[in-house]
Amino acid sequence: MWIISISAFFGFLAVLAGACVDHAFKDGLSPLALNQLKTAIDYQFIHALALLAVGVLRRSASSASWLVLSAAAFSLGILLFCGGLFLHAAFQLPNIVYAVPLGGLSFMAGWLFLFIASIQNRHD
Repeated sequence: MWIISISAFFGFLAVLAGACVDHAFKDGLSPLALNQLKTAIDYQFIHALALLAVGVLRRSASSASWLVLSAAAFSLGILLFCGGLFLHAAFQLPNIVYAVPLGGLSFMAGWLFLFIASIQNRHD
């Protein structure tokens, strides 16, 4: 159930960030920063939903360890990729952008782990 809780929390934060960008900060941001924020929000929504799916699948899957790894990788990806973009766009922290590619790799690992789980859990 912890995966679904994390998914809900990340989904909530994505909605909150979207509302803040569209209603409070849009006029004070450069086009680059606005684009970075929108990218972060999009990726956070997508991966919050992916986490939700992983949490639901984990309830009935025999390959739960791969699903837990997938959830951890998606969560780390949200923190590094989306968090890195949020911090860079909001505060112009120059070194934080190095976290973004690591977050992208975490997203890829999450999808790979989900793929492995699906292969191991096939019922042909």
